[in-house]
Amino acid sequence: MASNFQLKGVVVASDPTESVANLSNNGKTAQTISVDHEADPGVTVKEVHKTYVLLSERGATKRVNLPEDTSRQIIQVDSS
Repeated sequence: MASNFQLKGVVVASDPTESVANLSNNGKTAQTISVDHEADPGVTVKEVHKTYVLLSERGATKRVNLPEDTSRQIIQVDSS
């Protein structure tokens, strides 16, 4: 089955390795996933940005955008 990720929210930290994404796949309950961790078998969160995330899915890079109507769910954290 092909993945169908929806980005529900992000936490963008000043240290990119501490950023997390809140992702749902194929209509399942959203989960919070850290950078370099698997969102699903074979799918890894590579980067988290203010309005999108980059996933690595079996070697291919996939961009998942935050829907415009959920932009209020963007959180930026200064970890210094």
